[in-house]
Parts: sequence; structure tokens; C-alpha cells
Amino acid sequence: MVKTVLLLGSTGQLGQSLRSQLGEASVFTPSWDLAGDFSGPLGELPDVDGILNASAYTAVDKAEAEPDQARAINTLAPQILARYAAQRGIPLVHVSTDYVFDGTKKDPYTEDDAPNPLSVYGASKRAGEEAIIASGAPHLSFRTSRLISAVRHNFLRTMMRLFLTRPEVRVVNDQHGAPNAADDLASAMVHALSCFQSHHSGIYHLSNTDYATWYDLAHAIWGEMHRQTMPVVTQHLIPIATKDYPTPAQRPANSRLDPRKFSDTFGRVLPSWRDALPSLIAKAIHDF
Repeated sequence: MVKTVLLLGSTGQLGQSLRSQLGEASVFTPSWDLAGDFSGPLGELPDVDGILNASAYTAVDKAEAEPDQARAINTLAPQILARYAAQRGIPLVHVSTDYVFDGTKKDPYTEDDAPNPLSVYGASKRAGEEAIIASGAPHLSFRTSRLISAVRHNFLRTMMRLFLTRPEVRVVNDQHGAPNAADDLASAMVHALSCFQSHHSGIYHLSNTDYATWYDLAHAIWGEMHRQTMPVVTQHLIPIATKDYPTPAQRPANSRLDPRKFSDTFGRVLPSWRDALPSLIAKAIHDF
């Protein structure tokens, strides 16, 4: 049983959810910068039973112009954490991404499918996965996607702001994946850590059930805001193609993840992302 945990990225949307899920565990949240050399500060930490790395460089488009920064946080930092975990024989729980795939597969991706990232962000995250494996550390690398939460910056909050201020909103409708509620992911990750054994080490796809395009998610948010009688201004929600919304980084058209390996191993199936929407929207509206 993990009693003491080093948590990185504790102020992010997933990090905040993880902090609330850890319960009675002693949680250490260092203040040093993951982009710097923190190998020294690691040696100054009290003994911990596990590491949760929820920190990442997630500015997908910005990463195209800042590859060194993306690599420092998404590749080098996990490498150092993994070496630390390997030396002490403690598990490292790391968060990776669906963007390690190129999106050409027609079915949901399994852990056995070959990565082929299209972007600097995706490549830096894949390199982080590889560094963890090479370290020999006991580890769980969870690939997930499209995080939504009532806090911080994410697609749900962006859509809410637009629906409260713009009469027309256009959203991409040909990129397929799964939205994921931060609280659901955090609960599953803490559960997996609590029952971790060394033979569990590896990469897992962790995802809420039900797939959706960005437009599908936006439409569900729009509808739920109407149901909660919020002052929605948007009258027209229009689906568009990826080519009509060009971005610096290329996105995979299909980034659906198959989470069966996780459920088979840890006995946990995450609920539909739709179940989380009402409470998330009700909490987030207070910030607008």
C-alpha cells in the first residue's frame, strides 16, 4: 500500500484531481521547475513509496516552435524521475497521450499498435515513454486524451465561454477520440497505484467510455448548458473539417484508445464522459 507519494503537476487539472483522490497518503508537491535540472532536489526528498507525474508540456501548437522546452518536460523530466524510481525500487505513474499515434488506423488503438507521432508534442511524449521503459523502473504509463475539468484551461471551459459570448461557434467534426473527466482518470490512477505489483509495469490506455468528435463534445456541453438554464448566447453550432481550422501541429484524425487492458488488469471500467458533464458544468459556471 502506498503511504507517501511524490506528486508532480499538482496545480494542473489532473494534478488537483489526483491530490483530492489520494486521501490519507502523505503527498509531497515540490516547487522546483520540471524544465530545469531537478536531479539534485530529488535527492533531498523524504522517502516516498511512489511517484505520480501529472506534469507535462501540453501546448501542442506552441511545441512546434519550442521543441527544446517540450522535450525538457515531456522527455528528460520523466527520464530523471524513472532513474530515481529505479534506484529506489518504487513505482512511477506517468501520464502520456493519444498523440503518440498518427490516426490512420480505423479502429481504436491498443497498446500493441506502433506509435507514429505527427507533432513535436507527440514525439516528446513518446520519447518520455521510451525513457521510462529503458530505465527499468517499475512503472505505469497511462495514455489518455482530451482532458476536461471544472478548473484550469481545457476544451469544456473554452466552449462554455464561447457559448456565453458568441452567437455562432464552429467546431472540428472529423477528429475522433474520447473526452476524459479528470476526476475519473485520477480515481482510476490512484486505484491502480494502490494495487500495483511489479508485473503490472507497462503502458496502458486509460479512457472514459464513449467516443466523440470535438463537435460531439461541444454539442453535449451546449445542450447541458441549456438544460441548466444558463444564459447561452450561441444560436448556431456549426461542424467544420480540420482543413477549415489549420493549426501549427498536425492532429491524428483517429485517436480513440482501447482501454480493455487496463480494465482486465485492474478491474476498473471508467464511466461515460457524459455522466460527468452536468456536475462539471455546474461547478465551472461560477468562474464566468
